[in-house]
Amino acid sequence: MRMELQDEDEFYSSKQLDNDVVNPNQIRTILKSFRSSLRNIFSDRTDKDGNFEVPKTLIFAKSDSHADDIIQIVKEVFAEENSFCRKITYNSERNILDSEGKLGRRGKPQKYFITIS
Repeated sequence: MRMELQDEDEFYSSKQLDNDVVNPNQIRTILKSFRSSLRNIFSDRTDKDGNFEVPKTLIFAKSDSHADDIIQIVKEVFAEENSFCRKITYNSERNILDSEGKLGRRGKPQKYFITIS
């Protein structure tokens, strides 16, 4: 990672901050807390050999790149390979009537999910 100092401060609205700025350390902190709580929450999740199994988990992401960031950090925090978590991209369309009453289609924004295990 390369860091540069800016000549001027950059200002973000609260909406921009939520949409445009991703803090990997915040993602990492949340995932570490989740990982450390799993055995307490799901104490009966063991396989036939007595090893703990992480339950199926769904994480919502705000963009494609945010989903990629989450996947990288999940693999790091859980010390797992690619098969441990996957990105799911969902895009739904629904029928609508336009201003003239004609049937049309409007695409909804894509949704991004990460599934674990």
